[in-house]
Amino acid sequence: MPVTRRTLLPAAPSWAVFALAVGLFVGLVAADVAVFGKHTAAEVVRVDRDEEDCTVAWDGGVERASVDCDAGTVRAGERIPVVALPWPLLGDAVDTGVTPRVVAVLGGVPGLLGLGGVLVVNPLLYARRVRLVRRAGTVALPQAVADSGADEEEWPALGDDLRYASLAAAARHADRHRPEPRVTPPRRGPGRTSLSPWAWVAVTVLGTAAWYPLLFSGGAVLDDHFHLGHWRFLLFGTVGIVCLARIGWVVTDRVPLCGPVLRAARQGGGKDAWQPMRYVRLCREPGEMVLVLFRPEGGDVTAPRFLQPLSRSRGTGRRTVGGPAPVGEALVRDTGAGPLVCEIDGVRYLPAARATEATADPARTREELRDLAGNHLRPVGAAR
Repeated sequence: MPVTRRTLLPAAPSWAVFALAVGLFVGLVAADVAVFGKHTAAEVVRVDRDEEDCTVAWDGGVERASVDCDAGTVRAGERIPVVALPWPLLGDAVDTGVTPRVVAVLGGVPGLLGLGGVLVVNPLLYARRVRLVRRAGTVALPQAVADSGADEEEWPALGDDLRYASLAAAARHADRHRPEPRVTPPRRGPGRTSLSPWAWVAVTVLGTAAWYPLLFSGGAVLDDHFHLGHWRFLLFGTVGIVCLARIGWVVTDRVPLCGPVLRAARQGGGKDAWQPMRYVRLCREPGEMVLVLFRPEGGDVTAPRFLQPLSRSRGTGRRTVGGPAPVGEALVRDTGAGPLVCEIDGVRYLPAARATEATADPARTREELRDLAGNHLRPVGAAR
């Protein structure tokens, strides 16, 4: 059964997201000044030709401020158009000539850079990854037969401390000694998925931390607890727009995974559909589990083939999390969309994300494995 090297739809570069956020914020501030500022004709009180600015007065001379102006042509006593700034900058003003051009540059340049990153760089990165995938073809899940030509030299980029024996020792050690909730079999017993399919769909499609700042920003807009006045619409409105964009991106990316994963999890067993593999279960924190999959016939020095994150599920015991034993064997099925469904002891574990093929980026996989194993790595041959 082939597993297609489907690359995750590349997220927009972080610099592009930051640039878009800056451009959006500057645009909202400019809109705030344009809508809520007081447009008036102010009298020029003094002209500073060295600094290229003018001191102007309005409201019968009660309000005064320094604004940019053409010091070579403006004379004291003339009236020039200005915009008196709204709260919290009451008492200040800006001109209607130089400042709008400066604001257009400050907001337009980051905005155009961000749009270029999202609309140009992002598709180019995706197209490049697609070309690499097509050039590499497909990778088959290992068959349960001996392969005398495959040995520990097939992936020299991965160190010995991150092969099967050491990762298995780290998983067993962490399962015994880490001060975290224990891992027990999921509440949904053999012959079923690790959690309800409908609950899995909801968590997968809507599972992003962007909901928390979105709810906070929505509450701050409705209730002016921080006494920011209408400026709260600018500050928290920007945060809300960014969060909505993130949620929309996640939904768009993950919806296509739901159908293939559920069909693969519901289909019965078959010699060609489910392939045996060895696994090591590692955890970043309670509930965040990753299955490191190995070919079934390899020895202790076998390099990983796939990394498959598992969705959270409840354990059978009190205050436990649901999951497989730290080390064992699994039946693996390719969904054709990126994730792998793993059946262990009769329970089919639903994925939390697409699987990572270890050989696609050895350096990145090595760093991820080191992060997963943490301080619990043990040399080959240590007590397990």
